[in-house]
Formats: sequence, structure tokens, C-alpha cells
Amino acid sequence: MKKISLLLLFLSAGLFLSCEEDNSPTVVPHISFENDGIFGFDPGATTATHEIKVYATQASGSDRVYSLVVNPDLTTATPSQYTLPASVTIPANSREGSFTLTMKSASIGKVLAIDFVDADFMDGTFKGAAPLMLTPKVVCPTNDLVLELILDQYGQETVWELYEGTNVVASGGPYTQGAAGVTQPKKEFSFCLPDGDYKFVIYDLYGDGMNSGAGAGSFLLRNVGTGKKYAEGGTFTDMLEFSFSLPDPAN
Repeated sequence: MKKISLLLLFLSAGLFLSCEEDNSPTVVPHISFENDGIFGFDPGATTATHEIKVYATQASGSDRVYSLVVNPDLTTATPSQYTLPASVTIPANSREGSFTLTMKSASIGKVLAIDFVDADFMDGTFKGAAPLMLTPKVVCPTNDLVLELILDQYGQETVWELYEGTNVVASGGPYTQGAAGVTQPKKEFSFCLPDGDYKFVIYDLYGDGMNSGAGAGSFLLRNVGTGKKYAEGGTFTDMLEFSFSLPDPAN
């Protein structure tokens, strides 16, 4: 009886271990690009160069080389606007590789879609289902601000100025007159500003503001990165003035 009990215990333990092994996760070999994103340009730059990452779920004892191609169906940038290497290498015993991509400023506002070549994945390794989508865009390295301006019917009465100290760094207006009683479409103005002390001033040349019954005019000056509002309004008389400093103070 004791031998039978020991045998049953042994068989039960073996069954348990077998179930444990069956439930262990299986890592599928997979190669993919980093996430889609913005391909940043500094303001005024004619070219930009960035390192693009490629990731693997498993390491290998030897270098792995994967060919790179541009997906023509999803790409709107022209071949003269980018320099893409022919391949990317994931070094031996590593799960990460990278390649250098250079783009020209003429590509800003367009899209570059980069993919792997299917023939490099005949060994059972899977590749990312979608290509890497990159959107070239000017990225402010300091303080990225935007002015959102919605004019009422009398756009010719609106003028604004942005000062750093006593120097005017940006200005706008007067604008055109719109349809009677109708709010005009929103205008946006972007500023990449160094640290400093600033003043935003907005004028209504008639003296009744931007929201006096002839359309609902308004303005908003905000930080794109932090969301902080520096100037906002629409209902005033002849002028509003707002002072602020950059960068935003730490909380």
C-alpha cells in the first residue's frame, strides 16, 4: 500500500510539472521599429538627422541584418528629401539595433513610411505588421507658444504685438473685414521663444473689443508643451496687456 501511495504521489507531481511547462509563455521571435512619431527639425534648419531604433524580442549569437525600404503607397516625401540606409543591423547578443536617417526641410508636412523586406523573414521570425510612419515637423527646442486668434466681423480693428523686454518680436494686424455679424475662421501663429520676460498686447482700434455683438471674437496665447495660458480674452475696450516669463516656473 505504501509503494502504491508513493507511485501515485510521483505521478501526480509529474502531471503537475507537465502542466507547469505547458503554461509557460513562449516568446515569438519578432522584429519591429520604434513607435511612429515626429521627425523633428530645429527652427530654420535645412536638414535633420536622427537615430531610429529597431527592436527584437530575442537575442541571437550572430549579427542580424535586415533590409530597409520605403513604402511608396504611404510615403508623400520624395526620394530627394531623405537619405535612408539600405539595411539595419542588430548586433550579436543584442535585442536592439539602429540606423541613421537624414531628411531635408522640404519634407516638412509630408510623411515617410519605412518597412522591412519580407524576404528577410523566411526563418520564422515575424516583422511588425505596419511600417514606421515618420512626420517631419519643426520642433521648438526652447519655449513653444501658439497664438489662437478668432476675429469678429471687424478684423480690420484688431492689432497685436509680442514684446521681449522693449523689443517687438512678433506682431499682426490689422486684418480684413468679414461678413456682417459672422465670426471669422481661427488663425494660428507659432513662436519659438528663448527664456526671458515677455509682454503680449492686443488692441481694438475702434475701442469695443472683439466680442461686442458682431461675431464672437477671442484670443488665446498658450504654451504648446505645458498648456499654460499667458493671455486670453475677447471682451475689452481698446487694449489688453499681459506680462509673463519663460520658462514656466517649476511647481
